Amino acid sequence: MTVGKDTETGSSKKNRMSALAIVINYFFHLILFGITSYILSRVIIDLNVTLFTLHIIFIVPGYLILMSNAILIMSDNNFLSMTSKQSERVISHWMLQVFGLILIIVGHSCVFVYKYQGNLPRFQTVHSRVGLATFILSLITGFQGIFTRYSYQLRKFVKPLIQKIFHSLVGNFTYILAVVSIIYGFDQMWSRDYDVIVKPILITLLSISTAYVLYKSLFTMALRIKQLFE
Repeated sequence: MTVGKDTETGSSKKNRMSALAIVINYFFHLILFGITSYILSRVIIDLNVTLFTLHIIFIVPGYLILMSNAILIMSDNNFLSMTSKQSERVISHWMLQVFGLILIIVGHSCVFVYKYQGNLPRFQTVHSRVGLATFILSLITGFQGIFTRYSYQLRKFVKPLIQKIFHSLVGNFTYILAVVSIIYGFDQMWSRDYDVIVKPILITLLSISTAYVLYKSLFTMALRIKQLFE
């Protein structure tokens, strides 16, 4: 009887923890959607829709919504994919990355054309330099992801484990740079009185959300690195 009670208690506790993890996951989805919505609405209201603002309109959801979900989709506690099989999660991961990368490429193309047409200086700010580095790494990550997808077939050349570690390493670093670039972007663009309060709130929420988005991926990468040296 005691064993039965202990088992029931353990199972109940596990279910509560799982439910809490799903609620937290849902909460962070709302935060990312809220931040994205605020940035886009603020940009459109303040600056209207132009080639310049289009790069924000495409890039911000490309990273904060699609790329974030491409990472979160692999988590067991992600409410959007918790009933999906591993193979289905991998396909969703790929689709989200592809659509996210398309938005990012379109967004960067818009700002490149805007700068070229206006004969404006390029890469003069921290935001633009970090943004360029993020864009290049995003392309590398997407391209390298193809090799990761077929890592088993390429195992004679590179160990699948190394392929996955490299993909995770570059992908996580790229995501961090993307968030840093977004922060520098609204920090240099917004200067109203209430932005003294708005900016720290957004930076704090983005920082916490980034840690949440990446923690499972970083943990998995650490386990793979450990496995590599065993």
